Amino acid sequence: MEAILKEINSVVGVTGSLVCLQDGSIVAQALPESFDVTRLALAARVATQTFQALNVEGRHVTETDLLFEQGRLILKNLRGGILVIICARNLNLPLLNLTANSAVAKIA
Repeated sequence: MEAILKEINSVVGVTGSLVCLQDGSIVAQALPESFDVTRLALAARVATQTFQALNVEGRHVTETDLLFEQGRLILKNLRGGILVIICARNLNLPLLNLTANSAVAKIA
């Protein structure tokens, strides 16, 4: 699975990526060492809880794109987990989606 994440990371503007399960536990990651794993685990847990809450409400969400001042966080819903992609705000989104959607099919 790390090879698939490295493929995503090869897209210009992507800083790193990870896959977490519905309980928020990280099962695979391809991130720079500067990232705090404890904070990533918390963020993954919050993301999975958000997708679960939306599903309970009958709103099946396949992906979310969160923009921040310094970057962008793209969350793609998987069966049983989430693909998290950390990237630059000005990323070429169509190019990333081509790569990421292929990766989602392989991971799922």
